[in-house]
Amino acid sequence: MEEANTYCDLMIKNGSRLDSVCYNTLIHLRCQEGKLDDAFELVSMMEEGGLESDEYTFAILVNGLCKMGHIEVAEKQLCYMEISGMRSNVVAYNCLVAALCKSQEVDAAIRLLHCMKLKDNFTYTSLVHGLCKVGRYHMASKFLRICLHEGNDVLTSAKRAVIAGLRSSGFKNDVRKVRVALKMAKLLRP
Repeated sequence: MEEANTYCDLMIKNGSRLDSVCYNTLIHLRCQEGKLDDAFELVSMMEEGGLESDEYTFAILVNGLCKMGHIEVAEKQLCYMEISGMRSNVVAYNCLVAALCKSQEVDAAIRLLHCMKLKDNFTYTSLVHGLCKVGRYHMASKFLRICLHEGNDVLTSAKRAVIAGLRSSGFKNDVRKVRVALKMAKLLRP
């Protein structure tokens, strides 16, 4: 990362014109290093140079903000992306869903999920794990079944967590429903 930063900084100082891929790479590196101010400075430099932020730029920023614990700012960044007319970015939304679940704000994650146009395996895996962590196994089983019904899947660890949690909570009927849904999903997979 240090070499990439040095090389790109040198290019900028020498007046080379970077494209959006280079800027997004630099922004990503700054976010990984926890240097969010530098990342946003690079976004400004990119836009001042005539390039526009794209959905990848926003996904990188949302992810970086979430990893640093700035969930509210990440939500604002996601709203700004939508207002700017960019198409829905499942990666950016997934970063926020995962961060909300990690901070045990699963109700906010559920609300966000309902606003999402696209959902994938990662969306549901994060939500199911988050619900299990706070002991809401019945709700986790509901979202697991919805996920399977939509043709998606979740990690095996999430499936096990749901079944173990339902079993330990005495929801035997729900364990049966989850197992049936898992078997049906397996049968229907191409």
